[in-house]
Amino acid sequence: MQAKLREIASHFDIYGNYLWAETRKTGHINDTCFGVFNQAGIQVRYIFQRINHNVFRKPEELMSNVSRVIQHIRQKLRGQNDASRRVMTLVPTFDGGYFHKTDDGNYWRCYLFIERARTYDVMECTAHAYQAAHAFGTFQQQLSDLGGDRLFDTIPNFHNTPSRLVAFDEILKKAACGDFGDESYYIQINGGGVQDEDTNLSYLQDSCQTLDNQTSCEENLLEEAIQNYNQAEKSGSRADKEKAFSSLEKICAETADCPEALYLLGMCCIKEWGCKKNLQRSFELFTQAAQM
Repeated sequence: MQAKLREIASHFDIYGNYLWAETRKTGHINDTCFGVFNQAGIQVRYIFQRINHNVFRKPEELMSNVSRVIQHIRQKLRGQNDASRRVMTLVPTFDGGYFHKTDDGNYWRCYLFIERARTYDVMECTAHAYQAAHAFGTFQQQLSDLGGDRLFDTIPNFHNTPSRLVAFDEILKKAACGDFGDESYYIQINGGGVQDEDTNLSYLQDSCQTLDNQTSCEENLLEEAIQNYNQAEKSGSRADKEKAFSSLEKICAETADCPEALYLLGMCCIKEWGCKKNLQRSFELFTQAAQM
């Protein structure tokens, strides 16, 4: 690792002499380590990370997103105290890029190491949950006015909650018919202890029967609204955005229990699709959806 990281570090515009490196055990997607450099008698740490290109299939697009987001937030924090610790700093390569591709096809990036900070893989108290939510909300607010082209979708539908719910409903319906596909496991949705497979299958059948008994009109409206929302995401046209907003408003007005529609309508209020930006209403819609 020492020799390998020394070679990788030589491609980044880092002042000083390479001293040594240490692998970090945290994280579960990318491989992370830090390298230590002697800069005029002071040891300075840098983070080196190998991007898992089996997860992020287009590392170039990923790093384009990262650099755009960092630059945008850095502009917002200009002049504030401790700004360099409140947003990450990408270290460029000597050719002006923000990643280095090795001969064996791996992609590496480098950041300044943020000292006097600690990360948690698992929350240890409610204060951690609060701080995580606060940081995420701040991050979203900082990016609310990001201009230019859309960011690249590095993992399609990864954050598309309605799409995941639709896929899960399809799995439930197949499971109720005994069709588990190639999976060697079954879905346990009734919580509270391990039960036998027959019991779970019976529960699935009951649950799916309830799904099938829902008003078909409501199901069709929701499916149409999700399609409208996805189409607006793809096209970016004003007409599609207004259509998505209208269809979601109709569902929320006519259907008492539809958290998916409430969530997407809240997103429309943030994105100004068919309405002026209304963060208060979006917050109310998100809260209502979470309580269902």
